[in-house]
Amino acid sequence: MNIINSMVSGVRGTLGSVRSAASDSLTRATRHATVSRALNFYNGLVPPALRVKVGEPDDNVYINYAEIVVDKGVEFLFGEPLKISVGTDEDARGEEYLERVYSQAQRDEEFQEMAQDGATSGDAYLEISIGADGTPRVSVGDPNHYEIETFPHDVSRVMCFRCVYPVTDATTGKEVLFKKETTRADDGLSWTIRRFHSFDGGNSYSAIDGGLNWNRPFAPVYHAKNLPNPKVAYGKPDLTEPVLKLIAYISRLDSMCGKTVRVHSSPKPYAKGLKKQDLEWGTDGMLFLKGSTKDVDTEIGLLEMKGDLAGALSLRRVLREGLAEMTGVPEIASGKLDGVGNLSGLALRILYAPLIAKTRKKQLRYGRMIRECIEALMQIGGITGEVKLHWADALPGDEKEKVEVAEGKLRVGFSKQTVIASLGGDPTHEQEQRETDAGQTGRALVDALERGVMPDNRLLPA
Repeated sequence: MNIINSMVSGVRGTLGSVRSAASDSLTRATRHATVSRALNFYNGLVPPALRVKVGEPDDNVYINYAEIVVDKGVEFLFGEPLKISVGTDEDARGEEYLERVYSQAQRDEEFQEMAQDGATSGDAYLEISIGADGTPRVSVGDPNHYEIETFPHDVSRVMCFRCVYPVTDATTGKEVLFKKETTRADDGLSWTIRRFHSFDGGNSYSAIDGGLNWNRPFAPVYHAKNLPNPKVAYGKPDLTEPVLKLIAYISRLDSMCGKTVRVHSSPKPYAKGLKKQDLEWGTDGMLFLKGSTKDVDTEIGLLEMKGDLAGALSLRRVLREGLAEMTGVPEIASGKLDGVGNLSGLALRILYAPLIAKTRKKQLRYGRMIRECIEALMQIGGITGEVKLHWADALPGDEKEKVEVAEGKLRVGFSKQTVIASLGGDPTHEQEQRETDAGQTGRALVDALERGVMPDNRLLPA
């Protein structure tokens, strides 16, 4: 009986493994197809809404709202440089080291690319590698190549990062699948990096080497969800499937309106009770009856559109407003200023409130990943100190209005330090600068008195 039970359990385990592998493969293929579809929409590579016959005009119209949605999100998140401070003002070793291994210019460029990946795929990745000289290097990972394996009861705790992508074999010239797995050790104190390759399209893999031990508790790979997606390891993109469907519908409506205008915008002449030989065209494109047929009971007229496009355009406005609500990118963000005059800072924030709220959600997730990555760089470099991220205000404001508000705060009792911080300044740095300026002014005054002149170069009275 025990033997039978063991055999049944083994069969169930085998079937379970097959089902799990098949499910994983289907999930992976579905996710790759979804990401590829979003990328195609972003790049304008979408199927035409209307079929075009050979020799006929192409009436298809595609306004790339997918690109607008993604780029505006990236602009609000990383349009202004993200400043990163390490340690204290007195100890600049951390920031100097960071600038050497991961400069501000490199971060500004790569963070925007990372945010673009996240908006289209739902996820963003950073990876640390160690050069031959021991210097760490940070690179942005392609979300379409990464997979995440988590603990069964905790999707926030990663067991393995898996990266699979095609490469060309230098010897045979054929395409080979390369796979790298970064797996957490059972004790949670280290990770193992293993590399594999496949020559049969991923059906089987063979190890390239014996693996590399990453003897640190933190992984060399860092992942961030683009937007919250509860109870799932992967994040939510800006270009969700409903958003893409709505963009495609607007494209079809635009194309149909364009075709209608092309076909019916100019009147078409018609004739009744006549043959082709009874008509002739004038030099200005007008249709005339020949002289021999003027007494025949005939009719000549013009076909014109009885209706207009007002209904279609009204529907389009509703759809465009719906797209703005779904994506959190208001129409004013793309430059639409119809009926909008001079706006105060408060009015701008109200109009941009959905995009600001979405940007804050992204700052939480991207910020955590970036901070953990920078902290890892500091540990690799043997440098201690708290890592802080300083996000700029993405919304343009009226500087004069900000100063007036700050002056009002001072009058009602706010401290100078608080007011300076609200304006984006560093109170400690400003205090040091004031002391420096005061010292320079005092020295200049003493020097002037010793020379017998006033600070404005007038001679002192005798």
